[in-house]
Amino acid sequence: ALRSDFFGNFIYIEAGGGVVFNKAGDMLLIKRHDIWELPKGKLDQEEAPDVGALREVSEETGVENLQMAQPIRMDGLNQRCTYHNYSRNLKRILKATHWYIMQSDYEGQLKPQEDEGIQEAKWVPRTEVMKYLSRSYKTIRDVAAAALRATEAEPAR
Repeated sequence: ALRSDFFGNFIYIEAGGGVVFNKAGDMLLIKRHDIWELPKGKLDQEEAPDVGALREVSEETGVENLQMAQPIRMDGLNQRCTYHNYSRNLKRILKATHWYIMQSDYEGQLKPQEDEGIQEAKWVPRTEVMKYLSRSYKTIRDVAAAALRATEAEPAR
């Protein structure tokens, strides 16, 4: 009842996003409004979160050959998504973003989706990711850190 009551105060939107690693183990980041972050976007109506996450990452970055690895679980929680709220046109919006670890062997040119305000897409070495995300939202930093921890023991591909 409490959840229903709370969610009733917002327009609820679901999104999907990905933490993508290439063969070298570098992470894919995008720059939007001069801040580095992770690719993500709104799901289409009745689209499954994993399908939407793959579509959004590809649309925002131009990366092809995306392979789903696993959902990201936030530390200490059985939570696979993050929440944030904002106002637009005097309406309160609550967005839930489902996050997934992805892999790609794509070696082509990255193509930032300019009509979505994306200025740049870049493969960033694991050791530099948190420096790039230092000005990003805390939830984005938390998702990236969880993905780095989840993949740190994986062998190089």
